[in-house]
Amino acid sequence: MISLNGNYFSLKHTTTNQCWHISYVIFAMIVVSIISIASISCSADEDYGYVSYAEQELSTRADGMMKGGREIGPILPFPTVDEILANQAVRDTLLMIWEETKSLAGPTQRRELGVFIRYDRTSGHYFFGRINYGDTVGCSRRARIVVTPDYWEDRCAFFHTHTTLQYCSGVERTTIPTEEDTSLVNTLGIPGIVYDYNIDVLKGGMSKDMAWKAMKYGPDRRTN
Repeated sequence: MISLNGNYFSLKHTTTNQCWHISYVIFAMIVVSIISIASISCSADEDYGYVSYAEQELSTRADGMMKGGREIGPILPFPTVDEILANQAVRDTLLMIWEETKSLAGPTQRRELGVFIRYDRTSGHYFFGRINYGDTVGCSRRARIVVTPDYWEDRCAFFHTHTTLQYCSGVERTTIPTEEDTSLVNTLGIPGIVYDYNIDVLKGGMSKDMAWKAMKYGPDRRTN
């Protein structure tokens, strides 16, 4: 009986240890599973940024521009020509180009200058493309400029200058946008701005430092 009791005790003791061991293993497995699930969840959150496909699709359709999966601001409409000319930084730049046009004129040469005015539709800032320099001409030829129609995405207007006749005697011209000027901006679908002298008819010998005027022509706002 003692042997039986001893065996019974030994059996009971062994069974109890096994139960504790099994319980510990199960508990450890549960803890490991929880940690693994949490790790997977965190990794998924880092990869996808808590944004579901439906939310991404909605954001792309919203009135904003997406960059790198993030909305960076509303898309502004292109400005009107009056809004463009109301910007001081734009006017300062146009005046600099006008002054350069005058400085390039001399007894044997003159040339027009032109530039695309560009507009960032997310920040509302203006900037400029490269300056186009027209052909260098004397008094017997009409000044003109050939423009490469670039900066498609953000161009909002085209600006150019007309030239002085200070060094040209016996000639005259009207100070209005030409048919070619108007045809260009109508084709591009953007407003045109030209600086010329503030007089109806400019005659040879008149000072290049006379008062100037800004003239608007073509569409009031970019149309395409």
